[in-house]
Amino acid sequence: MVKTTLYLQKIFSRLLSLDEKINHLTQRVEALGQANGMAYSQTKKCISELAQNQESVQSDLSDAMGTIREATWSGC
Repeated sequence: MVKTTLYLQKIFSRLLSLDEKINHLTQRVEALGQANGMAYSQTKKCISELAQNQESVQSDLSDAMGTIREATWSGC
């Protein structure tokens, strides 16, 4: 009977230890999810700004090319 009680106490102790580790792991996974969401948001913002900048540069270059073409044709 004493061996059974000690055996059950060891099992209970291990289960408590596992529960603590699972709770710690749960907190870390949730923190990782939040960090991932923040990184995604920052990446999305950065890509959107780069796309806007690219559109602005393309517009400026298109205007400049039009000016160059007009100057080239008018000089002939």
